[in-house]
Amino acid sequence: MPRYERASSLPSPKVCVTVADENICSENVDSVAEEFIKMEHKKFEWSKTMSSMSFG
Repeated sequence: MPRYERASSLPSPKVCVTVADENICSENVDSVAEEFIKMEHKKFEWSKTMSSMSFG
């Protein structure tokens, strides 16, 4: 069996990202990236809200 055929039969590794206290793991890099971006947007909105409350 050629080397490239053996490599394609291996399970794909999971990709994990940690944001705050939450870990996101998946075999699909795109889904991990999408969840990471959603969480970053939530953090930004929360930060913006807190900032406007303290100065407004």
